[in-house]
Amino acid sequence: MHESIVLGIDIAKLSFDAALGVTTAARTFSNDDASHKTMITAVAGHTVELIVTEANSGLEPDLA
Repeated sequence: MHESIVLGIDIAKLSFDAALGVTTAARTFSNDDASHKTMITAVAGHTVELIVTEANSGLEPDLA
């Protein structure tokens, strides 16, 4: 099993940036269903301690 991580996500209308832990560079994904599934695959096997995202854009529910 992988190490425990914190997942930070910055969501925009067309894309989102996700930082998986503190030692990995942020990755940019399209903000669509296919990329949401890719994000799930990227964190599979990790123990995600905390997910932090902005909550003021109204764009976060689909990804959540």
